[in-house]
Amino acid sequence: RGFVAGVCGLARAGKSTFSHALVRALSRLGVKALHVRLDDWILPSAERAPGMTSEQRCRVQLYPGILSTLKAGKPITVSAYDAASRAAGGEVTYLRSDERVIILDGVYGCHGGLRPSLDLALMVEADAAELERRFLDFYLWKGEPEQAAGRLLQERMRDEWPHVLGQRTMVDDVVMHQVIGRTG
Repeated sequence: RGFVAGVCGLARAGKSTFSHALVRALSRLGVKALHVRLDDWILPSAERAPGMTSEQRCRVQLYPGILSTLKAGKPITVSAYDAASRAAGGEVTYLRSDERVIILDGVYGCHGGLRPSLDLALMVEADAAELERRFLDFYLWKGEPEQAAGRLLQERMRDEWPHVLGQRTMVDDVVMHQVIGRTG
């Protein structure tokens, strides 16, 4: 049936970096893994209704079906969310063939609706000041004015962070992603 790991944590915490490293480490051991980016299912900003929760924006209600489809060896295609433009990007297809491990990576990668199907649940955390800096840097890179990026960060801290961090009670372990040195 394979092994399923969920990787959750706040935006910009290093979940995808950790998941990619995990896939590479397993590969060195001769274990094939499929890395599924749950962020691909995020609802584009133009399609969001006012007052939507972060769980609704991330479409967590689809996660159990996504996992069931992959475990059954069937392809699943999504018009992947492009974080840079906050719009739908190109299509991405995920298909589990001979991979023994499925890694689900996303802010809600260990969500309560998904948790019973996970063999391992990990949360990636980073220092709060570092998370804020990464978030602001990312939105400034995307062309958001500094004040607007700051407002968006405050909004996320209010409506998303408590729910994402609530998964901490359901995970098997917490991985701290720390910047050792910085250049530039």
